[in-house]
Amino acid sequence: AFSRSVEMHLGMEYGTFDDELFFVNNAYKTLVNPTDTIIAGLSNRFGIITDNGKHFKGKGELQIEPSNKFRMLINAAYNSWKVDYLEEAWNKPTYELGLNVSVKPITPLTIKFISNVIGERYALNEVTGKKETLKTIVDINLGATYALTDRFNIFLDASNLAAQDEQLWLGYSSRRVGVMAGITYKF
Repeated sequence: AFSRSVEMHLGMEYGTFDDELFFVNNAYKTLVNPTDTIIAGLSNRFGIITDNGKHFKGKGELQIEPSNKFRMLINAAYNSWKVDYLEEAWNKPTYELGLNVSVKPITPLTIKFISNVIGERYALNEVTGKKETLKTIVDINLGATYALTDRFNIFLDASNLAAQDEQLWLGYSSRRVGVMAGITYKF
C-alpha cells in the first residue's frame, strides 16, 4: 500500500499444465435431401478438448479510495499460452483490462461505472475446421443504487452501452444494450 487511500498489487504466475480444458463449439449436420449434400452449422453445445502446455500470467491492480464517497479499481492481466498439440489455446484471451468506479454524491445514492475489456481470442470453427478470431470486447456499464433504508434499495443498471456485438463464444452474440431496474430487500 502506498498510503491509506492507494494500494497496488502486482503478480506473476508461470506453470505447466496437463489436460487443461479448452471449449469448442460442436457442429451439427442435417441432411436436406438424401441425394443432396449435408448442411452443417454450429450447435448450441460445446465440446471439450484437452492439451498440455505452459501458461504465463502477469497481472496488476491499483485501488484508489480517498474517502468512503469515491473508489476506483483498475486491473490488468496479460496471458501467454503455449500448447503442445492444439493450434491455439481456444477461447483464452491474451489480455484483460478492467475499470470500476463507485461514487456516492449523496449518502443514499451510489453511482457505478464498470468497464471490462477482453482481448482477442481464437475459436475453432468445427464446421469449416478453421481458426476464427473473436474480436476484442469492450463492455461498458453504468448503474445507480438508491438506499431508501438499510434494507430496502432501488436500482437501475445499463449494460453494454457501447452497443457492441460481444461474442464471448463463437456464434453467440450478446444483447446490444441492456437496461434493468428493480428493488431489493435484505432480510
